[in-house]
Amino acid sequence: MLSLHSSLKLPALFVLTTCLLLSVQPAQAHAPIEGVDSFVNGILHPLIIPAQVLLIISLGLLVGKQGGKAIKTALPLFLFSALIGASLSLLGHAISEMLLLSGTLLLALWVIIHKPTTTLPLYVITGLVALLIGMDSLIDSFEG
Repeated sequence: MLSLHSSLKLPALFVLTTCLLLSVQPAQAHAPIEGVDSFVNGILHPLIIPAQVLLIISLGLLVGKQGGKAIKTALPLFLFSALIGASLSLLGHAISEMLLLSGTLLLALWVIIHKPTTTLPLYVITGLVALLIGMDSLIDSFEG
């Protein structure tokens, strides 16, 4: 159980982390697997890049704690949002891995605090995380 004093620190931590997230610069994208076309690299990117793997695990823990209904709704939302993010990556909207790692930190703190959430914030978080992962999985083109 959180005391009043520690619960006042939590919003300050979120504000500080949000300020840090807004100050990061985009990173140059790269193809993690040489010799494989950019589309396949974009698909495999979330499975082999540590920052994305950690973010997916943190989101999975958060959603999993909410129960079966949340999981059934969050998965299609995650896939749809990741597709939108991948589409945005075609326009050249790269993001920094620090943004992914900061998001991982926030989600991990939320899981550790063990504070249940309502469905709307959970789905917004799921959509944002998937959008970021899709945008970080830069697909240069759909050419094969």
